[in-house]
Amino acid sequence: MRKRNSVEPVDDGTRRIGYARVSTDDQDLSAQIDALSRAGVLPDNMHKDKASGVANRRPGLALAIKDCRPGDTFIVWKLDRLGRNAIEVLTRLKWFEDNGIAFKSLTEAVDGTTPGGRFLAGILALNAQYERDLIAQRTARSMQYLKAQGRTFGRAMVLSPEQISAAQKLRDNGVPVSEIAKQFKVSRATINNYTLARKRGK
Repeated sequence: MRKRNSVEPVDDGTRRIGYARVSTDDQDLSAQIDALSRAGVLPDNMHKDKASGVANRRPGLALAIKDCRPGDTFIVWKLDRLGRNAIEVLTRLKWFEDNGIAFKSLTEAVDGTTPGGRFLAGILALNAQYERDLIAQRTARSMQYLKAQGRTFGRAMVLSPEQISAAQKLRDNGVPVSEIAKQFKVSRATINNYTLARKRGK
């Protein structure tokens, strides 16, 4: 039995190219792929990437654009999937228009086949860029403030400088790394990272 409110796949003869992206490997693409499939994108025309919004390499996007032919419709789940910044998004929208390729964004309900849709896509792209710039600016200011307060950033040290010095002396004296690790209650890898295996003179 068909589920209530289910959406039937679109089949009107138009070839649809789909592109989905998530920022990290542990994020799931299935929701985007499902939405694109219901919008009429076939598996052979579904392209995917797992890359951050500012990543330079997006092989899936490159293949999706290469897959396009005049008369096709390029579909994304959200407008920001189309580029790293507003300029990239607007440049690709112009390329679609010049090459006779329609564009649709499912989340924002943007239809690039109409003048109003193209105008809305441009406004949304600029707004997204503005929001990213504001977040980056606020983050930079917060980091500067915390640094001024003496906060340090990066990975915390497992061993104190005094412990590192003591571990190095033990290692210089030929004590096995496994024994040093037990003494300081850390892994052998930690001892190897913090100390050097120096050759002892004859």
